[in-house]
Amino acid sequence: MINTAESYTIAFYNIENLFDIENDPFTNDDDFLPTSVKRWTTKRYQNKLKKLGKVISNIGKEDTEFAPVIIGLAEVENNKVLTDLVESKNLHNEAYSYIHFD
Repeated sequence: MINTAESYTIAFYNIENLFDIENDPFTNDDDFLPTSVKRWTTKRYQNKLKKLGKVISNIGKEDTEFAPVIIGLAEVENNKVLTDLVESKNLHNEAYSYIHFD
């Protein structure tokens, strides 16, 4: 059994195209707009945030009983989507902050 007082989870997760629904002329986000073929909507975006938050909050819990203390993410559009993610239902109590690089 792992001693949870001394164990932490550090993770990396490719969250596969976390884009908001707003057009950014400086980002290749045309597939993730309400008018695109993918019909990326607020409802779909919010649902993705909810699902990602649930998965992230459970990474490592079987060993440490806690969400990861550090997590690297790939395929993130911008700071706004990271803010939305860390403030989502399943992550807002984790007090995550972030650093974002394009």
